[in-house]
Amino acid sequence: MDNYCFIRNDRSGKVEGGVGVYIHKSLECKVLAASPSLFSNSPEFLILEIKSQCNKALFSTIYRRPKGALLEDFLTQFETFSHSYTNIIITGDLNCNLSSDNFEARYLHEFIFSHSLFLVPHGNTHHTSHSESWLDVAIIDSSENLLSFTKTETPLIAGHDLIELNYKLFIPQPAVNVKKYRDFGNCDVSTLSDTLKHNLSNPVLESAVCPNELASVLCESILDALNCHAPVVPREIKKPPAGWFTPVIKQRIKSRSRLYTLAKRTKSRAILNQYRTLRRDIKLEIKSAKNTYFKSRLLNLTDMSSVWSELERLGLVLGKSTSTSPLHHFAAHQLNTKVEPPSSEADTRPVANLSHLSKVFERAVANQLNLYLERFTLLDPFQAGFRKSHSTQTVLLKVLDHIRNATDSRYVTILLLFDFSKAFDSINHCLVLTKLKRYGVSNEAIKWFHSYLTGRTQAEQDPNNTQSSFLQNLSGVPQDSARGPLLFLIFINDIAQDFLHTKHVVFADGLQIYLHIPPDDVLSAIDKITSDADAVSNWASRNGLKLNIGKTKAIILGSSAYVEQLRLRNLPTIVINSLSVPYVETILQTSVPSYLREFFPELDPTICRSSRLAIATPVSCLAVPTHRTSTLQNSFALSALYLWNSLPLSIRSASSLDIFKTRLLSHLLAAESITIRNAE
Repeated sequence: MDNYCFIRNDRSGKVEGGVGVYIHKSLECKVLAASPSLFSNSPEFLILEIKSQCNKALFSTIYRRPKGALLEDFLTQFETFSHSYTNIIITGDLNCNLSSDNFEARYLHEFIFSHSLFLVPHGNTHHTSHSESWLDVAIIDSSENLLSFTKTETPLIAGHDLIELNYKLFIPQPAVNVKKYRDFGNCDVSTLSDTLKHNLSNPVLESAVCPNELASVLCESILDALNCHAPVVPREIKKPPAGWFTPVIKQRIKSRSRLYTLAKRTKSRAILNQYRTLRRDIKLEIKSAKNTYFKSRLLNLTDMSSVWSELERLGLVLGKSTSTSPLHHFAAHQLNTKVEPPSSEADTRPVANLSHLSKVFERAVANQLNLYLERFTLLDPFQAGFRKSHSTQTVLLKVLDHIRNATDSRYVTILLLFDFSKAFDSINHCLVLTKLKRYGVSNEAIKWFHSYLTGRTQAEQDPNNTQSSFLQNLSGVPQDSARGPLLFLIFINDIAQDFLHTKHVVFADGLQIYLHIPPDDVLSAIDKITSDADAVSNWASRNGLKLNIGKTKAIILGSSAYVEQLRLRNLPTIVINSLSVPYVETILQTSVPSYLREFFPELDPTICRSSRLAIATPVSCLAVPTHRTSTLQNSFALSALYLWNSLPLSIRSASSLDIFKTRLLSHLLAAESITIRNAE
């Protein structure tokens, strides 16, 4: 047959025969599995992969002689490949009468059902002078892909009809990324302003008294104007081709693929090694080309907003609309494995239902109050919660570097970590208003805060949606509000005023106090830290907070030798409110604050052992303190000092933060490029 190739699996050993398939030359074909050619009672089969330009199909042809073995050998091979294919076609003469209800017919129907396949209903295909039977079958993956099927009106060969089917290859369409946005590009601002003024002249706004009704009308008026002049339109997002994927690299990848095919066909170890070498070289070329491309895109950008926008376009950072919450990377059962469900009302906390307009107004008030507190340095400098440029990282850096310095000086550190029960929900309204007055807030503003905190009600709802009656809330700050955390900072701001012996850090409602002492003075140090712990307990009692002694922990830190010596001495525990706080071995706690700046003193070039060293000392270097142990050398402070001093002078002497970031980025990209070239 012209334009067709014949793929066959001949029978040998007894009677001539076998199975074969004619494949059009426009299609690619690969033999995946075949039955042994030596004659046996098992079915003869061929399993092929047939490829078109768009997709591929798994095609099988089978011959089972009368009363031969069932299809177990075929099924073993078929199930090896079937999961990788959407399009499946099985044809053949199975010598199993599907028109009857015998064991063989039920076996074949069970195979079709268990693999979610579809039997093309050709009906009886074999005819004799006294009977008809359905022996020749065509089985496909789904009836949706069957366009048509026929069979000859009279038998063609040995009483068998010629069966035919027209099959549609399923071609999966690539997912289209469509995003919606408001078309402000074609928006006339003056017309939008006129429409908005007209909508806001609604008489409902003048007569309404309820804030919720006013907010609803305001939102509807704004949305109506936007939908009219800047409607939401869909846009298909098409990913552009990678800019660093040059024609040279594409050609090298094709050469690599041909080399792999040759190595697989010849089974040559030398060619396989050539392939691996070329594959490694191409990976390095792609990495180098990518870095060069990124550098060229970022090199001439000086404005940091432009740099971050370009980084987002290049896919190096996540956009603002992309959620980075770790909750999206875990299933619910994984997140809840260590979280016990609430056993009583005491284990729950209230959720404030705040309006959007209230949140906007709260943010403006919170910004003004925060600016006032920071300008006059009214907040504890070691409070790191809910403050700009402060975080858990800055707290940990301070504490860890203090501990490392103490260890380097042959001291040990006693660290005490406090826990308060439901601190945010226990704030006394009168006390927080009194503290606002103490920090210089005006009477009018205090009246406003009093109105904000009081008059709120709350109710409880059980799993059966049964709701209790509303009761007035006499303590706490609203959850999910902009002012709540700031009011809590003001409330807890004076917690360290009575400390006499210890250093401290605070993160929101988490308080840690610590003391550095020689190992020989550990007993007196325990007395001192107990004294300051009593001050914390007294402060909590005066301010209506409950100290959770069960979750309060103590730990001794230092060199392993000193800590082991103290552990063997059976030290007395720290006692708070007649309750002992046990020592533990590990704990888990969750622009630069002023307490970190002390780690980075600038180097005075005049203080050198010689004038030659003074001249060689670069400007803007930081002083590296002397140290004895690797413990201090690995600290944040010393590591940061060494890294800073190793930077080129042009970076360290940058006139602004934006220029510093731009030069540092170029320096890091250039260093990466040099590393790749050296690897080549």
